[in-house]
Amino acid sequence: MSTDWIRRWDRFEELQSTSTHLAQIWRSGQLYADETPIVVTTQRQTAGRGRGDHQWFSDHGSLTFTLGISPQALGLSLVELVPVGLLTACSMISAIESLWPSIAGQLGVRWPNDIECDHGKVGGILPECIIKGGNDLLLLIGVGVNVTTDLANGPPEARSIGTAIGNLVSPYDFVDRPLDSLLQAFLQHFRKGLGRLSDPTNAWITEASPYDRLMNQPVKARQGHDFIEGLAQGWDNTGRLLILQASGEIVPISSGQILRSLP
Repeated sequence: MSTDWIRRWDRFEELQSTSTHLAQIWRSGQLYADETPIVVTTQRQTAGRGRGDHQWFSDHGSLTFTLGISPQALGLSLVELVPVGLLTACSMISAIESLWPSIAGQLGVRWPNDIECDHGKVGGILPECIIKGGNDLLLLIGVGVNVTTDLANGPPEARSIGTAIGNLVSPYDFVDRPLDSLLQAFLQHFRKGLGRLSDPTNAWITEASPYDRLMNQPVKARQGHDFIEGLAQGWDNTGRLLILQASGEIVPISSGQILRSLP
């Protein structure tokens, strides 16, 4: 499968944020639904966005892009962001494994949309919906992956919890033009799974459950000012994280932040 389903490519040497740029051109009328799906890429992102008020560190060894989709143009209903994040993460893992099979089985999803291995965080996904004119919806999927990222020059949090694909594979396993190759492979894998978002049973979520890196792990979820603690019990068929509390109650989490302890 090729990437000819992408109708518009915007490429930049430097941007503050690919997602911020895409949201701006959508709201300002510089982008129309019939020009989507669109991919915005940049060689250097200076103010990448993470969840909440977090920033995403990247350099010239990082793959940073945002995919913009008009759900109506693809025949999708208004989609929930949790399944979109999971689908994106799983598609990226499949793409990474197709290019670097030596690390197959090492990567997984830290709910809701981080890509991790035992050595740390490899990538992150930020899905969001942008509306203009009251009913014109654009689904933005921001993606950052540490390919050959030099995390030693990053902020403390990136150094503490991050790793790069280049740290996991032998130099002999590397491919030519790894950033471009990974983007192409991701778009092919994501396109295969995109139609499954409209499946009311969401069977693909069950199939993707082996990627779950939180299963049976103690977790602490922050939702606003509230905290929910317990053991992670996988994902339900809508992609929500299930937390088994000490009381025996299983609580589904559809949004919020799963906290982690930094050394």
